[in-house]
Amino acid sequence: MSRCRLLVDIGGTNVRFARSEREGEIAAHRSYRIQDFDRFAAALKTYEADTGELNDCRDVVIGAAGPVINGRVTLTNGDWHLSEKDISASLGGVAVTLVNDVEAVALSLPHLTADDLLALGNIDAPEEASGTKLVLNVGTGFGAATLIPTQIGWQSCPSEAGHMSFAHHESSQSEVLSRCGAPRFTIEDALSGSGVQRLYQTLNADEENGTDAIQPEQVFTRAISDPVAAETVKHFSTWLGQVASDLALVTAAWGGVYLVGGIIEGWRPVAEPTGFRRSFEDNAKMKDRLASIYSGIILRKDAALLGLAFA
Repeated sequence: MSRCRLLVDIGGTNVRFARSEREGEIAAHRSYRIQDFDRFAAALKTYEADTGELNDCRDVVIGAAGPVINGRVTLTNGDWHLSEKDISASLGGVAVTLVNDVEAVALSLPHLTADDLLALGNIDAPEEASGTKLVLNVGTGFGAATLIPTQIGWQSCPSEAGHMSFAHHESSQSEVLSRCGAPRFTIEDALSGSGVQRLYQTLNADEENGTDAIQPEQVFTRAISDPVAAETVKHFSTWLGQVASDLALVTAAWGGVYLVGGIIEGWRPVAEPTGFRRSFEDNAKMKDRLASIYSGIILRKDAALLGLAFA
């Protein structure tokens, strides 16, 4: 019997486990809320109890939402601390590899099909080896990673782009940002679950309808009938296009920009692709270059696990 690889995708809200016996295969998939466990080991024990012992695992590959430094990571938006050495010891010495969670999604890109993607705009998805590809993960936080073609295959590279300063060049957009109240507004402050909540509450400041408790997904579902929610979606689409454009230029992502994450899932049914692309291409000197870059949404929900299965 072949031995499996244990796959773990740790985001800002959920931790997902799976097994893979063959490259690209995903089985025994389970998802848990991170807030239900005080540490990773407890979540791992629950997964083992739900699916069977892990004695047959040959190695473990973990994508975690935080910067991986010397085989260790602390979740950016959580309290978990993970160590390759400690996890390996708890599983009898098997090899453990930690990577950034968006890096894991980037590794899935060469293996996605046309059915796994939804284009934003009229540009077709590029050929596999068309150049560097950029993944933007908008969820509890904001993450970005690139996938770079090399002579020996694809190389993924994570970043901390979400913590870059964010400012908009249009006066109307800048006014909205100043009203949001952050002294140093970052990309994650604008493009994340809390960012959507903050934006809606700022735009709805004169209303008294309990906006403090509204969830990001509720903002998107209200957009059809709620003018303030619709305006929130419009700003979000514009800001997302601007950030995607800037990061595509700085990473030379001529192979396409790919969006993923819980907030993108909520935004997709009410998205403004025209507004997104207009903002994405709004650069006097680079307009033609940007107009040729593909942008799309990753529809496959287990893309990070797929990337880890191929890592």
